[in-house]
Amino acid sequence: MRANDGTRTAAEVLIDQLVIHGVRHVFCVPGESYIAALDAFHDRDIAITVCRQEGGAAIMAEACGKATGRPGICFVTRGPGATNAAAGVHIARQDSTPLILFVGQIAREMREREAFQELDYRAVFGSIAKWATEIDDPTRIPELISRAFYTATGGRPGPVVVALPEDMLVERVAVPDAPACEPVEIWPGASDMSRLQKLLWAAERPIVLLGGSRWSAAARICSIPRIPATRATSASDPIPNFSRA
Repeated sequence: MRANDGTRTAAEVLIDQLVIHGVRHVFCVPGESYIAALDAFHDRDIAITVCRQEGGAAIMAEACGKATGRPGICFVTRGPGATNAAAGVHIARQDSTPLILFVGQIAREMREREAFQELDYRAVFGSIAKWATEIDDPTRIPELISRAFYTATGGRPGPVVVALPEDMLVERVAVPDAPACEPVEIWPGASDMSRLQKLLWAAERPIVLLGGSRWSAAARICSIPRIPATRATSASDPIPNFSRA
């Protein structure tokens, strides 16, 4: 039940931000470290797919991000749950897929005691994620979740990891929501396209090597006449099997 005094739990604020930013599907392996967030999903218009293992949940979220161009969302519990999910984070980084991984974390007063499967998520994921952070102040949830969405989708898309201390999630706060994320689309400039055209004219046997996300754009490239296309090792799906490319 939501309070009538204008306050929300941090977990409710978090899930409200997901709704505002257009999230419609979440993949997870439930864990007590973020049970307050699971409670906050109640009566929200978000489908939840409960998975058996965190690696599978993260990879499903990565596939969702790759197919839609919007961040795939995954929730896992602390310690082994987070390290199991690392495979999906690595795939998202290698394939330039927008992904946000939320990880349950120990209570803030238990830090640096190596208790309850504690990990430093900034250190663990810092080399494979675009950004890894931990939310200590519940009033900053709208700000940091907005930043996570813009980071995951901006420039070269990729994964973001957000740790959620379990005691932070149950604090009550009165804080305004952030505006909905509007990803900034980028594309080559006119001079870049002119140079590409000249290179194609000069090439004796041009070929298109496709990789990364944005499958619909890749499919359009395959329609270029007389230029064969192939796929990078980790991008086997952008070209439809029935394509003549």
